[in-house]
Parts: sequence; structure tokens; C-alpha cells
Amino acid sequence: MLRSESQAIKQVIFERVQKADYTAIKNLEHAKNFSISALWAVYSITSIAIGILRRNRIIRLAGLALFMVTIVKVFILDVFSIGGIYRVASLTSLGVILTISGYLYQRYSERIKEFMKKEGEGNKF
Repeated sequence: MLRSESQAIKQVIFERVQKADYTAIKNLEHAKNFSISALWAVYSITSIAIGILRRNRIIRLAGLALFMVTIVKVFILDVFSIGGIYRVASLTSLGVILTISGYLYQRYSERIKEFMKKEGEGNKF
């Protein structure tokens, strides 16, 4: 009887360790997906800023394209694939970035338009 109790305890411990490993792996996967989205967003915003400052249309459009891909990734893939706090963080971060960019565009739209008019004077490439 002592052996069967010992085996039962070992089985319970084994199942808990297995479940903990699975949870840890899932958390790492969620963190990876969130990190990729965050990195893409930062990189795209940086590209857009560099494109504006250098008056380079190609860099600016590439940054906008990457930002659109990031938005689609967050709304379609991340919402369904990641869970818990990472889903909340991903959607909240995207909401904050979109709100700030909308506010900045509205506030500085005239300056942006004037700056873009001068684009022809700068280098295109």
C-alpha cells in the first residue's frame, strides 16, 4: 500500500510539473507575440519620423505600411492567439499609440502640410 501511495504522489507531482511547464511555455509564447508587435510599432513610428525629417517618401511609406501590418496583426492574430495580461497590454498599447498619433496629427496638421509641401525641395531618396 505504501508503494501505491508513493506512485500516486509521484504521478500527481509529475502532472503538476507538466502543467507548470506548459503554462510557462504558453506565457513565453504570449510574451514573444506581444514583444514582436511592440517592436514593430516602435520601428514603424521611428521610420515614419525619419522619413518626415529627411523628407524621404519611401521611408515614410514603408513605416506606414509596417504600422498597418502591426495594427492588423494586433487586431487579428494577437487578440485570438495571446491571452491574459499580454492581450490587454497589446490592445492598450495600440490604443494609446493610435490616440497619440491622431492627436498629434490633428494638432500639427497645418505644420505637417507645410512641411510636406517643401518635400520637393529636399531629397526624394
